[in-house]
Amino acid sequence: MTEDSKPVKSNRMTVTKLGHKVDEISEVLDIMHNEIQQLRSDLSTLVEIQKELLGLKKKADSDKPKDSGFKGMFG
Repeated sequence: MTEDSKPVKSNRMTVTKLGHKVDEISEVLDIMHNEIQQLRSDLSTLVEIQKELLGLKKKADSDKPKDSGFKGMFG
């Protein structure tokens, strides 16, 4: 090699580069885990609200007076 020639940079994976990639993946997985936990919590809350609404609707339907069959003069 002469003094003017530049060394060729290799694209090989080094232990340091691998460590950085593992750290990046670990951070992304932590973020995804937190997001999934939040989604599960939100979905659980939504299901509970829907159960309450359905319960109120059923209760309101059962509180209505039963139709005796008599429609009156114009029914």
